[in-house]
Amino acid sequence: MDKKIIKDTKIIITDNLEKLHLLRDQGYEEFTADFRNIDSGIARLQSTITALQTLEENISSLVGLSSHTSNHDCLDRLKKAGFLKKEHLKTYEQMMKFIDRFSKLKLRPDSKKLYKVVKDELDSLEEFHINLLYIIKAHKKGEH
Repeated sequence: MDKKIIKDTKIIITDNLEKLHLLRDQGYEEFTADFRNIDSGIARLQSTITALQTLEENISSLVGLSSHTSNHDCLDRLKKAGFLKKEHLKTYEQMMKFIDRFSKLKLRPDSKKLYKVVKDELDSLEEFHINLLYIIKAHKKGEH
């Protein structure tokens, strides 16, 4: 796996999550009162998910898992190989479905759903990122 991919995705994810935490600290009224908050939330979630997907796909290749056709397939293969905990899989899938739903169709998500994701799911994104970095580190050391 290319060290540059790891470094670049880590920078993107860390920066996005830092900014999303600022949005999370706002109340719903404040969050929705300024279109820039919504636009920033959408863009940063999309960018974060894309970076996580890039890591996820590279990890699948790194650990010798066959190619996949969807994010769910990749997540399922990583889970079956013992890299992801079953109890976290549903949250990760929901996050990716949420982003895919409006990014591919160019739909604007409902403000309430977007706020709920920003408010309630950032920890899951951070945890997923940490898990992916752990997989890379463990694989390099031959621990898995």
